Amino acid sequence: IITFVLVDFSEIIDFFSSVGNMGGISNRWMKSIMQITSICFLGQWGIQLCRDAGENSIADKMETAIKILVLIICLPYINMLFEMANNLC
Repeated sequence: IITFVLVDFSEIIDFFSSVGNMGGISNRWMKSIMQITSICFLGQWGIQLCRDAGENSIADKMETAIKILVLIICLPYINMLFEMANNLC
């Protein structure tokens, strides 16, 4: 199943890259969006495996770790938003 999904995953990456290029979105933004999406999908898959195995405490810890990873990836963009808001004042 994973091999089947990974083959199609390259098409998804190409699609998002072409949409980003058409919209004038920098590759930095698209890379972050793909990282966050990948972390969320793979993390949810791991969490569900833990819950299916009856390991709810591990699943909860994984869920927290995923949220922290997404926050870390988003920090530069949050900082940019605050700088833009500060420049407007």
